[in-house]
Order: sequence, then structure tokens, then C-alpha cells
Amino acid sequence: MKDEVLKKPARLKILYAFQGTGNGHSARALALYPAWLASSHDVDFVISGRKSQLKFPFPTLQLSGIVLQYGKSGGVAWGKTLLRNNWWQFFSDIIRLDVSSYDVIVNDFEPVSAWKARWVKKTILGLSHQAAVVHPLAPKPLKNNYFAEVFMRWFAPANTHIGFHFLPFAEGVLPPLQTTCTETLQQKRLRKSCLVYLPAFGLSHILNVLERFPLFHFTVFHPDVTNVQSNGNVVLHPVDKERFTRVFAQVSRVICSAGFELPAEALANGKQLLAIPIKKQYEQYCNAAALKGIRGATVATRFSAGIVGEWLIQRSGPATTLLETITPEEVLRKVLEKVAGMQLSSIDLE
Repeated sequence: MKDEVLKKPARLKILYAFQGTGNGHSARALALYPAWLASSHDVDFVISGRKSQLKFPFPTLQLSGIVLQYGKSGGVAWGKTLLRNNWWQFFSDIIRLDVSSYDVIVNDFEPVSAWKARWVKKTILGLSHQAAVVHPLAPKPLKNNYFAEVFMRWFAPANTHIGFHFLPFAEGVLPPLQTTCTETLQQKRLRKSCLVYLPAFGLSHILNVLERFPLFHFTVFHPDVTNVQSNGNVVLHPVDKERFTRVFAQVSRVICSAGFELPAEALANGKQLLAIPIKKQYEQYCNAAALKGIRGATVATRFSAGIVGEWLIQRSGPATTLLETITPEEVLRKVLEKVAGMQLSSIDLE
């Protein structure tokens, strides 16, 4: 039955909904878009949360969603998160969003469409890194956080899941998605060059640390930067996908938070990685626990000159991949396999 579905798939109408806070979910949506476009299915896109700094070649419906707020020292500010989100708009978006015409909602940690689909009993397939993080076999920090696990499970609930993680440790968990950044392995790179992406830290703190290492060249991408600026050995850039990809291809090192997409891209391209978990964000603590067992990755609890200095004196290894990846086409195939095995609300796959 699966082979028949994959050879002659029923034409589905799909809503692909993704989280806009941060750029990881948006980058995954961009990577998957050509595969969706080449398929026989009708796909619409919804994004919620903070407006992404990435540009999309496809139309998207922007919803308010829920946005995590950060302090200047790299931590989640839960008080600000509670006060600064427009909860009235969030619930209004759930009420107004029309999902009645869709056969399935493919959801990358996007709460508005997930809760609306659950309300009207539509089929939801969760396709996210968070789905793998809450898996019982996933790497976890020494101190488990039951509240955070429940939060991740119910932030954007789904009927079934496909997850992404650094290493596929169970059925239904895929390796990182191959993106435009994971195609630069053979490009020449500068040995003492480093890309820095730490949006949860203030710019002044980042500059104070990096300016202490004049023999290294740092390129910093930050949401607070509006124009390219040069500060000695540090160049500041606004977040821009094309520019980011070009710089990424040239550097030998990456400093970033312990998210998922960028650390995975760095390791897949054989770059030395320094990952710093965002404080009070349990998902990043889980990612840090997973990264500790991977060659080429260093995990730190804070961003300081001492830690960066120790990391910089480590010798860079050869440009060989440290992680395996999966193509967008293969991900789409697995999504369709999963959908074919689900009981859809408004289509017969026979």
C-alpha cells in the first residue's frame, strides 16, 4: 500500500505551519519548499511568532502566535514573555484561522494552527526538532524538567510526529535536514575565522568578549544590527540568509546558542562548534546534552572571554562532515508515508 501511495500519491491539500521565533524553523521551511513545489500537492504556508528575518519565496499568512522574550545575558525572560505577548490576539487567531479545506496540517511547532486543528478534529502531523527532544530515548540533561517537557508536548499538539535530532536514535527520528548551508563542505575556508550568531545576548557583551582576540576574525549576525559595521576584528551584519550562507561557507568555526539547525549545519560541514545554551530554555539544555557526545562540538554554560579563549586554541580538524544529513526530498517521502498511514479527516487514500 505504501509503495502504491508513493508512486501515485493522492493530491492532498496541506497546510504547512511553522514557528517564526528564531530562524531555525524558517530555515527548515525554506529548505523543504522546493520539494513541496515539485510534489503534486497543494501547499499553503502559515507562520506565527516574531516575524522572521528570513525572506520567503512563497506567500505566508503571518499570525501573532507566542514569542519568547530574552534578557541581554542570554536567558529567557519568562515575565516579559507573559506580559508582552498579545494573548487576546493569539486566541482570536485560533478562532479565525480556517483549516476546513485542508486534508492534513504539517506543523513545525506552530501553536495557532495546531490548536485550531485539534479543536475542529483535523489531522496534525508534527514535523519538528521538538518532537525528537521529548522522545523518551532522547538525550537529556542531568536535571530533568517535567514542566518544560509538558510545555513542549502541548505547545503545538499533534496526532503523530516525525522528529529531527543530531543523531537518529529511534524510529521516527531523522538526522538534520540538508540545507543550502550543508552544501559548502568542499569550499575553501579561512583558518582563523569564526561566525557568531547569539541573538539572545546583547551586542555590547558580544563585542566585549570578541575584541579580546585580535588574531581572529569574527563575523557577527545579530537582529539588533541594521547596517554592516566594522569594529576592529569584528564585523557586524544584520540577519540575511544569502550573506549568512556566504560567510558560513568561508569560516572554520561557529559560535552559537544550543539550538538545533545551526549547530547541525556547522557539524555537517566539519566546522568547530562552540554552543552556549540559552538560560532557562530546557530544549537547549537537551541539545547541549546531545552535543557533548559529538566530535567537533564544545558546550559551554556561559559566553565569556575565558571560555572562548580556551576554545580558540583548540586545533581545527580537517573539513570532513561530523554529522549525516537527510535531503528535503527524503523528508517529504517520509511525511507522505506517515500521512498515508494516518486516518485523514476528508480524503480517502485508496
